[in-house]
Amino acid sequence: MSTPTAQGADYPTQHIRTFSIKSIPDSATLASIYYESGLTKVLCRVRGEMTKDPLLSTRKNCKVKIDVGGDATASQTITNKAENVLSQLIPPETMEKMQILINYEVISLDSSLPDLLINVGTLALASGEVPMRDTLSSITCITTGDGKLILDPTKEQLATSVGGVRLAMSTQKEKLVDFEFTGGVVDPSNQPERLKDMIGLATSGCKALSDKIIADFVSEQK
Repeated sequence: MSTPTAQGADYPTQHIRTFSIKSIPDSATLASIYYESGLTKVLCRVRGEMTKDPLLSTRKNCKVKIDVGGDATASQTITNKAENVLSQLIPPETMEKMQILINYEVISLDSSLPDLLINVGTLALASGEVPMRDTLSSITCITTGDGKLILDPTKEQLATSVGGVRLAMSTQKEKLVDFEFTGGVVDPSNQPERLKDMIGLATSGCKALSDKIIADFVSEQK
């Protein structure tokens, strides 16, 4: 994948990697999908458990729960953030009745894990016909030591990062639902123009990724 340098307001989106999803028959789940994008491969399962504890029938306490296994280890911070972001998709009336559990069996990982959890989680929830307010897309943009910006970086490219941003957006409202600086030794906030370019490229990438998520899901359902 090439490494574009963002300039002005013209942010390229053609560098987002393609992906494919396939539904896996599994009567024990609401949905099971196989996701593949380059060297990244993951089996994702969604289960729904009816809420019995009346203390869990409040929006504050109810949220999506996720579990990550296989060729990836998610820190508690990454897990909690993904749970909170994905929980925003589910209407309160659904969360009052059901605890949503998402399991990711990562076969191989060649991308940002936080992005993977949100993007694949969104696809799996949609595949399971879980009521959702919107869909989400998440993408990372990094900068390298030689000043290049890389959108949707591979694992090898992430290792070259000297700073970056990751953001998640809702599809219909195009609302920013999550934002964070990613690793590296350079704080983009000290470089306003570089930060502007990274956010612009990531925003453009999120919109393009949303289109791909919707198109791929519609194609899978036919």
